[in-house]
Amino acid sequence: MALAIPITLAMTFGVAYMLGIDLQQVSVATLIIALGLLVDVPVVAGDGIKRGLAAGLPSRVAAWLGPTKLATAIFFATLTNIIAYLPFLMLTGNTGEFLKSLPIVMTAALLCALVIAMTFIPLLGYYIQRPPARKELSIEEKRERGFYGFYNRLVGRAIQHRWSVLLGSFVFLLIGGFAASHLKSQFFPEDVQYWFYLDIWLPNDVPLSATNDTAMRAEQVVRKIIEGAPEGETREKGGDHLLTSVTSFIGGGGPRFWFSISPEATQTNYAQVIVQVRDKEATPKLIGPLQEELNKQVPGAWITVRQLQTNPVETPVEVLISGQADTDPRTEAEDIRSLRNIASQAMDIVRQSPGIAVLRDDWNPDSPQMKIEIDPDRANLVSITNADIATSTAAAISGNPVGVYKEGNKSIPIVARLRPQDRARLSQIENLYVNSSQENVKVPLLSVAALKNILETARIRRREHFRTLSILCFPTPGVLASQVLAPIEPKLIALKKSLPPGYQLQIGGEKAKQVDGFTNLAVVLLISLVGIYLALLIQFNNAIKPLLVFAAAPYGAIGALIALAIMGTPFGFMAFLG
Repeated sequence: MALAIPITLAMTFGVAYMLGIDLQQVSVATLIIALGLLVDVPVVAGDGIKRGLAAGLPSRVAAWLGPTKLATAIFFATLTNIIAYLPFLMLTGNTGEFLKSLPIVMTAALLCALVIAMTFIPLLGYYIQRPPARKELSIEEKRERGFYGFYNRLVGRAIQHRWSVLLGSFVFLLIGGFAASHLKSQFFPEDVQYWFYLDIWLPNDVPLSATNDTAMRAEQVVRKIIEGAPEGETREKGGDHLLTSVTSFIGGGGPRFWFSISPEATQTNYAQVIVQVRDKEATPKLIGPLQEELNKQVPGAWITVRQLQTNPVETPVEVLISGQADTDPRTEAEDIRSLRNIASQAMDIVRQSPGIAVLRDDWNPDSPQMKIEIDPDRANLVSITNADIATSTAAAISGNPVGVYKEGNKSIPIVARLRPQDRARLSQIENLYVNSSQENVKVPLLSVAALKNILETARIRRREHFRTLSILCFPTPGVLASQVLAPIEPKLIALKKSLPPGYQLQIGGEKAKQVDGFTNLAVVLLISLVGIYLALLIQFNNAIKPLLVFAAAPYGAIGALIALAIMGTPFGFMAFLG
């Protein structure tokens, strides 16, 4: 009967291949979940053959009739499990895409196990199984001996003291509920892999050279920490050096090297450093020391050391503050000031939570800007438009494309602009001339406009067309996002209620993903329960008996929650799925 398992798995792999499903994390986990039934179905079929032989039936008849005695129970057990998992196909978004292979592989595995139990097991039973050498004990005799006798006496006493047993079961449920209320929460665990990466952010106005220098300093810290890692803790004694490679991408994210990481767009104040080590078990041990040393030795930047994750949660703890509808440009400055003020209050609240490694907002501090205030009357007198001023100043400072130089298969743009020494100081920019697009007129910039140095928000992000400032919080390695959020969530909710009209505060990050994922799973669970009830209703032809089956389910769930509490494992998406 043990041969039935590899044959069932081989058939399942074949079906999955035909359906275009790869062998990956979810499909392998599905086979582990289904392994119980993959074993039970052939065992039940083999046991039926064994009992037939013990009853004196010929091998051919026992092999034929044995699996059919419990065929109805086997069929409905398979059907019930298939119905329980098929509703996962209804999930949408990233969660649905992630779990897409679960119901398909589960269905294929269970159907293959049923086919094997009804075909291959009878064949093996006919050629291999033989009648027992001595007659088996009757049911009445078994009830008086060994484990069966102990179990019989235990059940008898439980029935005699049924109310005490029922009360004890309720106490067990209460203990499980208490343990569940103290479980930590984590949407998805971090993956232990050979790679981890650094996200490096600098203020918006820094040049690319400053970002490169910061990334190089971060690389030096990474090499120093990993090379100094003690043997035995992060690598085997006398083994190869732990560090394999360090790759930096300056001015934007690298290619998508992991399915849950979205590369950052091109921007001069961002760098990504990807680190590869020889021993993946060393990765979690390196994250903490690296984060601590980077915070100390690389000032002026927000550097986050990140492990790879199964779920695409970019920020563990995120607070989103949205402003008013972007309809009137005259209210833009006031709206930005209000957002900054609310964000400052929210950041003060978040800062009170322990276990924070990096805390920043995605707008970054205001940057020094040069603002050109145009005098419309004076500009109209000399036929100068706002577009003329914008074009002339942009061409002088940033450059104006005038052609393309081709060399082999390379195309190099030709840009005309002032020499660096002619645009390095504000006084030189004030002496720029503006060309009119309407007449052949060239006038000094200061004759139609005034230049002012101001502090202004250089980057404004929007969410659903509303200006949105996000507070991004990364916990210290070893601290869960739920542990950071728990003590400050009531204060954030209180701040949300006190916001002026038109402004809203939302908690994003892992919390939002978890609520969304658990809500979708709850809907799937409800549909699965209805489907299972209907299947049991058909099997028992009785509306009450399925409820007796469901009455046992809470005890299994509570047992799982108690096991999570004993092992210190957070309650997450996969635990909810189980």
